[in-house]
Amino acid sequence: MDFRTLSFVDSQTFCLTSAPGRHLLTDAEWERLGTEACLTPREQDVLRLTFEGKTRDSVARSLGVSSRTVRQHMENLHVKLDVHDRVDLVLRVVQVRDELRSLSLLTVASG
Repeated sequence: MDFRTLSFVDSQTFCLTSAPGRHLLTDAEWERLGTEACLTPREQDVLRLTFEGKTRDSVARSLGVSSRTVRQHMENLHVKLDVHDRVDLVLRVVQVRDELRSLSLLTVASG
């Protein structure tokens, strides 16, 4: 695994992995996000790999498609999630994740 370690002033360390977003959502949260946003399975794949920090070319290689195909999926994602760039896309995923977790807590609390 490729990672870097940051050292902080208080001597604490923090490891940075090569896929920063990999563990920020559970599989169930990814599935729910895809359902709620009406994403196709391929759009979900592109979104997840993008969220993990992969470039468009890397996503294309991982999925066995062209970079142009990934670009089209990204454009679809931008429309469906109402964002304008990759940073907004990642932030929207975090926003939806937080909302889903909030709803889950409300459901558990009221159940």
